[in-house]
Amino acid sequence: MHQIYEPIENHNLYLSYFGSFSDTATSDLMDLVQAFLSEDETKRPFQKRLPFIVAECYQNLVRHGQIEELSKRFKSSEDNIQIAANEEEINITSINVIERERIPRLTEAINTINSLSKDELREYRMLILNTGSFSKKGGAGLGLIEMARKTGYPIRYKFVDIDDEYARFYMTLDVVFNGQNKPQTPIETYEKLYNEQVLDRFIFIFKGDFGEESNENLLGLLETKYIENENLDFHEVERFQILVEMLQNVAKHGAEHKGRIEGTLGIKLTPTGQQIVVGNYIPSAKRKFLIDYLNEINGLDSQALKTRYLKEMSKLNDSPDHNGGFGLLQIARLVKHPLDFVVHSLDEKKHFLSFQVTHEPS
Repeated sequence: MHQIYEPIENHNLYLSYFGSFSDTATSDLMDLVQAFLSEDETKRPFQKRLPFIVAECYQNLVRHGQIEELSKRFKSSEDNIQIAANEEEINITSINVIERERIPRLTEAINTINSLSKDELREYRMLILNTGSFSKKGGAGLGLIEMARKTGYPIRYKFVDIDDEYARFYMTLDVVFNGQNKPQTPIETYEKLYNEQVLDRFIFIFKGDFGEESNENLLGLLETKYIENENLDFHEVERFQILVEMLQNVAKHGAEHKGRIEGTLGIKLTPTGQQIVVGNYIPSAKRKFLIDYLNEINGLDSQALKTRYLKEMSKLNDSPDHNGGFGLLQIARLVKHPLDFVVHSLDEKKHFLSFQVTHEPS
């Protein structure tokens, strides 16, 4: 995964979400961004502006996803939103399929909007509202106008042909915190990340804070992806349980880095299931315990694992504050495979734990 994370290693927040989008998912995305902005007083003035921008990107994906011919040809899992933030800026990128015949009109609309000043954008918006000239796709560029007004920067975009009929549309919106510099991350960075993630069959990637508040928002987003769907099955519930335990494990055992519990989470498809990968910093005081305990769990057969699990669960019921590694036992019980982990020593005080499990229906 280093190849994927390398371009975003300097980002304080990065999220890549593949699949169908709902109002609930959009709300959870907003909550994650809001939590990030609330960490720094200098970024709090942007808290009102960014939710609107995220919502407009979502509406762009929904409008195109509802086109009948596109929904027949392309899976919703190819749609993607990426949110990347560092100390200087936030980039919000939406990626979806459109008909190639729409490219000239869309290009003209974006170029026109990008050429207008702040006052001209306001006048152009009023003109469209007063004339009522809306198209089948949700308005004569009204959403694009609002995006440009809220960000204060030109809309960046790119089209990549898929075949003679369809193309992939990349659109990046930028919020620059100091309001003076130009956006620094090229749109090609997010195009490359998208292509690599599709190739590796990732459906979700998150890099950021794994503290309790952030985890709550993150789990809300993942719950929408796994639990709130019409075709829910038992295996998806199990995967969500594994995610809950893995995130709680990071929150409990993770070491602070840059003033927060920083880590990474990736979910990717396998031929018969899904693989979940978590990476986080751990303090030296917990290094030996975690290595020994993970090795101990991996040495248990199924019956011994069940016995140990029931024993620890009994202790937990008697004393809610008991911490006997119950979460790791729960993960091992659900995946039925050895827990794959590596600990990288960074210095005498801090180490990085990479931990992955594969969940496959039995």
